[in-house]
Amino acid sequence: MTQVSGALDRTDPVEARLSKAIDQIPLRRNHALILLLIGVGTLFNAIEGYNVGYAAPFLVEQWGLSTTQVTMLTTFTFGGLALGAVIAGVTGDRWGRRVTYMFSLLLFSIGGFVSAFSPNYEFLLVARVVAGIGLGGEIAVALTIVSEIMPTRVRGAALGFVNIAGGGAGIFAASGMSALILGPLSGPLGGDTMAWRYLLGILVVPALFIYYFRRYIPESPRHLIETGRVDEVNHALSRLASGRLRPGKDLAVTEYIPAETVPERQATTRLAEIFEGVLLRRTVVLWVMAIMTFGAQVTITSLWPTILIWKGFSTDASLNMTLVINIGSLLGAIAAATCGHLLPRRVTLC
Repeated sequence: MTQVSGALDRTDPVEARLSKAIDQIPLRRNHALILLLIGVGTLFNAIEGYNVGYAAPFLVEQWGLSTTQVTMLTTFTFGGLALGAVIAGVTGDRWGRRVTYMFSLLLFSIGGFVSAFSPNYEFLLVARVVAGIGLGGEIAVALTIVSEIMPTRVRGAALGFVNIAGGGAGIFAASGMSALILGPLSGPLGGDTMAWRYLLGILVVPALFIYYFRRYIPESPRHLIETGRVDEVNHALSRLASGRLRPGKDLAVTEYIPAETVPERQATTRLAEIFEGVLLRRTVVLWVMAIMTFGAQVTITSLWPTILIWKGFSTDASLNMTLVINIGSLLGAIAAATCGHLLPRRVTLC
């Protein structure tokens, strides 16, 4: 997110009151449900983002792809992811986290479905960009929603859970699913020329299932307060306090934020702000760290099966070896989430 979703300005009495209200709401069943829906969606994101790398050896054999073409499949997917994250940051501030979140999931589902029916390499590249944009938008907004809905005392653990779902379990699940679909299940699914299509399109069904239930996730109170929609803020906070994602007409709305205490506000979206003042240093540092870690992770996870096959390993052996390697991603994500909850964030990051 951009300006609206930046660090909470605790000198602003309205935002301070909102933060206090969120922290005072007891943890309810719907906090866990929201986190579960977001976590499962992030898990699907990781699988969809990495599965094209596992399908690459079969595409090389079927379409005669070169090394450069194989690399471009992953590049286009994660290039779309970067673009989608930027777009979602702007649209999330302007039109809301919830609508951006739902649209991103739908776009990701469409991209995955179209990928499965790609008639040629060029068509698949376009489909991967579409899927990547959806993936990037969902990841960006998912983290924002969690950070703006969850109470401060559990925010680190909640964000850590999302990281485990995507960065750890998702990558591990992607390699495991690929080893299963492209290995033992390949024959029943139509052989090597068809199994990779199931791999790229299989997540559409559960993704649409999650899409249906995500309709009940409330809009971020932070976005609502920034746009001056005080009545909706109190309604969203009351929904969280009620313990029900789908409240009935009998929902008792508590006035957490009195309307008369909120001056007229208008959310502004200025992406350039992250390159100004103190935010510039933070942006550069985080970008460098993300490029180094994410780049290495994508390279190993997406290209490793193809590299091993080129080195003479069988398809099954290359997929199984990648699965073993990705155990490290799962353990690392769990360790990072645990440390992020127990230790200062900066210590964990270092």
